[in-house]
Amino acid sequence: MLVTVLFIMLSSYQEYLINSERARGNWEFEVSNITYEEAKKIAEYEEIKEIACSYNFGIAEERFSSDTLFPVKYNIMGYDANMLKNEHIYVIEGRLPENENEIILSLAKNVGEYYKDFVLGDEIEFTLNGNVKKFKIVR
Repeated sequence: MLVTVLFIMLSSYQEYLINSERARGNWEFEVSNITYEEAKKIAEYEEIKEIACSYNFGIAEERFSSDTLFPVKYNIMGYDANMLKNEHIYVIEGRLPENENEIILSLAKNVGEYYKDFVLGDEIEFTLNGNVKKFKIVR
């Protein structure tokens, strides 16, 4: 009888937690591999209060010196203002990109040392998915 009572209490508490989360009404879901137009259609539903979008431009491979055995690989991502806020990404210097040929540099550990000498307004080239693409730095 004691085991049955404990089981009922745990089950009841679990149901209480689930109902508490549902009552808050703060839910999140992720959709992948859709177009921006499809994302805008999803955002039109009245039940959806906010939408955040990101886009993966591709994987950049760079050899930062001739003695580097393997290239450094990293993702070039695009974020809208809500995604920047949700990911806690803030612009410290410069501005957000306004055109498709502009980029903000994140000075991550693996590439930050190479990019530290670049300044606002410099052009930089990345090899994205085998194609060379030029960007203007607006960080």
